[in-house]
Amino acid sequence: MLGILALLNYLLVGIVCARVFLHDKSPLLRVWLGLSFGILLMMWLPVLAAFLVRFTLLAQAIAATLANLFAVAAILYGHRHPHAVRPMEKADRNMLIVLCCFVVPMTILMGYLQHTHTLREVDGRLHVGQSTYGDLCMHLSIVTGLRNAALPAEYIILPGSTLGYPFLTDGLSTSLYMLGVPLRLAFIVPGTLMSALVYAGYLLLAKEMSGKTSVAVLAAVLLFFNGGLGFLYNFDLSGNDLSKIQEIFTGYYKTPPNLPDLNLRWSNLVVDLLLPQRTFLGGWVLLLPALYFAREAFMQKERRMFLCAALFGAALPLVHTHSFLALALYSGSALVYAFVTDREKQARRALLIGSCLYLGLVLLCAVPQLVAFTLKQATSEGFIRFHYNWVNNINGQFVDFPPWFWLKNIGLPLLVMLFALLDFKKHHRMDLIGASLIFLTANLIQFQPLDYDNNKLFYIWYLLMLPAAATWCVALFEKLSGSRARVLLAALFIVGSTLSAALSMGREVISDYPLFWESDVALAAYIEEETDPDATFMTAFHHNNPVYTLAGRKIVCGPPMFLGTHGLDYRRRMADVSMFYGDPEDNLYILDLYDVDYILVTWQERSEFIVDEAALSNLFPVVYETDGVTLYAAEQ
Repeated sequence: MLGILALLNYLLVGIVCARVFLHDKSPLLRVWLGLSFGILLMMWLPVLAAFLVRFTLLAQAIAATLANLFAVAAILYGHRHPHAVRPMEKADRNMLIVLCCFVVPMTILMGYLQHTHTLREVDGRLHVGQSTYGDLCMHLSIVTGLRNAALPAEYIILPGSTLGYPFLTDGLSTSLYMLGVPLRLAFIVPGTLMSALVYAGYLLLAKEMSGKTSVAVLAAVLLFFNGGLGFLYNFDLSGNDLSKIQEIFTGYYKTPPNLPDLNLRWSNLVVDLLLPQRTFLGGWVLLLPALYFAREAFMQKERRMFLCAALFGAALPLVHTHSFLALALYSGSALVYAFVTDREKQARRALLIGSCLYLGLVLLCAVPQLVAFTLKQATSEGFIRFHYNWVNNINGQFVDFPPWFWLKNIGLPLLVMLFALLDFKKHHRMDLIGASLIFLTANLIQFQPLDYDNNKLFYIWYLLMLPAAATWCVALFEKLSGSRARVLLAALFIVGSTLSAALSMGREVISDYPLFWESDVALAAYIEEETDPDATFMTAFHHNNPVYTLAGRKIVCGPPMFLGTHGLDYRRRMADVSMFYGDPEDNLYILDLYDVDYILVTWQERSEFIVDEAALSNLFPVVYETDGVTLYAAEQ
């Protein structure tokens, strides 16, 4: 398929560029950073071209040409400035074994979950899993709606409103979809690839932060198998009745890391975020390289590292805004730390020059993104306000005693993180200070209407803290070398830290829900083939609406569950839609108000509104009717 070839081309371009400009780095680092750069290019270049020629096949061709020109320029630069390329060393081979043992099985798991959780056909229906039942529909609307769209694009679930949501990860899937990759695979292929880059990237970053492979492995296990002490609640509530444990695998969101009724909100990173939240996944693909380069830049004061950090950092606002904010907080604290601790005049001068270059390039590229997209929503009601103690604060009252809230959510890793802070080893100080600033900011300021979404900052605090915590654990294990109990202690710590995650992952592996029924699939196929791509439909507000998800057509008003969390004002439209369905004849002006081309009546509309179907039949011609689904053309 042409789309897969295009993806491989971008990845190859990234590897070629990394080989030339990061010749002194480990081959493993070069491959990881090169592949991540290839993803960055495939996210950004078609979008830049689309500002000139819409998000069309022509934009894809322009973007691919630019990417190949980058590769040619890198090769020519390498010939004119030859450098010896660092070969694979013994330490790299050992790390490669570790990567294979951890990343390969984790990627296989993610690939399987992508398969089961993304529009899997079962007897004509399209099935998903528990964690993608809600979020997938939002991402489908962006992927299908971006086709041939002018930029800045608009929400197809609220036409006329600028798409301020970070959409570049979904834009990558749109590129694949337009180049012939089936919609389902346009999600699965990049989702699995990007997950592998996140797994490998964090292992390599943790190794750089700690200097030890064993520490990197433990940090990665604690990061990706996070879940806190929620399993204690499930087991305690079960008593002699195992129904509470069985409910983990049969109920809807009854897993230990995510029980809001018990104030357990430390959702598992793999199945609750990387799998369903594609913006979060794409953000981490770029964030981890950005953190790697930023650390190197502030420690080594090397201008090349500042440039690389700026490249990845500047790309983040339209990929994942929370990751961009966290990187900014980390970089600011790292600058202050490096300036205070390094008293040498020459080093400070190099630091300031590099930092100005870093800041200048990021602002030059990021400010237009923030002004044109992000700030249009972030200035809406519910965004950016003081809110202390995250989801533990409801109407000014703590749900749990704050230390207990954090301990039961983070679990045993929180204790070793505190022990690491007490030791505060010099080589971890910059990372710990940056992590602390992110934690304080996320604990004091809410950046979106839904307070839960601040977890996207807390997870970055967590990933920065874990190498120091894992270092403390490994050092303790080594000090207990004469004790036979150390293996038991280590096993208890690992099990206590990861059991909630294991249960949550097990639940997702077997979860299975129909998202679209046979009639939905048939309706979407008709709309794709027989209606204008710019047509607007009047429908109900359900989230699994085939009109805007599978067919990529605009609807008057989408689901409040999406629009409300994006800070969009939809209430007037909801009232107008409801009013029209109840009395079409006296509210014909609503069709003109929202430029409606088609009116849909299914069981969803019948259950949500009082629909005057007799009036609709008298006023409008039927263009499609089957299995209780009626589509009217909005023409009299």
